[in-house]
Amino acid sequence: MKIKMLIPTILALAISVGAQPASEKITPKEYREANDVARRFWSRLLDTKDFKPLLREFFVENIIERHRKNKEGYSRDFLSPDEMKFVNSDEQKQLFTAGNTWVFLGYWYINSVAPPKCVDGDDLLKCFPKDVQKILYEDPVLAKSLMEDSGSPVSYEPTTRESTSEYVSKALQIFNKTNVILRKHAIRKNAGRDRRWRTLMKEASKYVDYYQPSVTTPETPDYGYPKGTRFISVNTPIFQLELIRSRGRLKIIDLQIYSQ
Repeated sequence: MKIKMLIPTILALAISVGAQPASEKITPKEYREANDVARRFWSRLLDTKDFKPLLREFFVENIIERHRKNKEGYSRDFLSPDEMKFVNSDEQKQLFTAGNTWVFLGYWYINSVAPPKCVDGDDLLKCFPKDVQKILYEDPVLAKSLMEDSGSPVSYEPTTRESTSEYVSKALQIFNKTNVILRKHAIRKNAGRDRRWRTLMKEASKYVDYYQPSVTTPETPDYGYPKGTRFISVNTPIFQLELIRSRGRLKIIDLQIYSQ
């Protein structure tokens, strides 16, 4: 399944999500709890600017194992179903945390720091700072693919153990190296709390119901959970969280980008 990772503006992202239909009515308790989880998650992400420390706090304990059981074969792991067969759990967890950190930092930088005219150009890589561009242009095909797709680029097909290993290694290098640089910009600019971002979010809120949870109940088993399991979706800036009750508390099982 294709997914646009770094579309030009947060406003375009907001328009793309639209209204999210619910198959069942959410209870007041679920609503309050899901709203609280989503708001705390976003606040903590702004504080840490890193997904890794948030895994234990907000996500289900066995998240990678659950993603491997996803019947739709899609999770925010930057892997296709075929690639998952050749990747161990530790590598998949690294892709999940480093990759989604990259999405967060990249979205923020393009929308809050990069010149607006850059976003309308043909090459979004040029919207990043020069030191990040240097890293991305070492493998522009892969870099652009990571910005557009959920799995590896066409140049890495057909999927084999060797091609997957090469893809994972290079993707993690891009994520880890650029995250260090982008995080410094995010700290200096107080990412997500800066004036330009707040202005964009005010406009985006006209199109997205942020922090207003809804319930869905898949007809087929998902993530290894039985049919009829209640999933709660709630929008935060950039990410739509998918929550499930685990050990009595709502936890994040997965997340998506609005423009999916």
